[in-house]
Amino acid sequence: MNMTLKKVAWGIAIVGTIGVNIASITTQRVHRSREYCQLPFQALLKNEKAVDLLGGQPIKMKNINLAEAKFNPREAKLALPVRGADRSGLIYTMSTRPNKDADWDLQYAVMKIREGKYKWNVWLHPDGGGIDSNTDLLPDDVKDSVS
Repeated sequence: MNMTLKKVAWGIAIVGTIGVNIASITTQRVHRSREYCQLPFQALLKNEKAVDLLGGQPIKMKNINLAEAKFNPREAKLALPVRGADRSGLIYTMSTRPNKDADWDLQYAVMKIREGKYKWNVWLHPDGGGIDSNTDLLPDDVKDSVS
């Protein structure tokens, strides 16, 4: 192989890699801004107990595993990874709409958090705050807010 061909191959590899990364970032940004992601995220932010379990603000939505998400024009079912000051969790959610021009309606949103021996399920919607857990296993910084 001559030197010019090597340079072209490296250039194509670099530009291709950058292109794939830009496409991935753009796709994530588009999905995170959609109503089917924002509705469960807003339900989380309104739930003080759930925010406390994550360790408080700031709460950030991380990259969605799009390979596991199921989308069609009338239903979106996915797991939203979120991160608070101390802990991470996944919001399992489903939103539906009667047709592609209608607004999304949040059917359910349940956040699961695991940390060592601790495990919590927080119902964000429709219940809006129930925590399924043994309160004896809660970390000290969370016990007061749950009781």
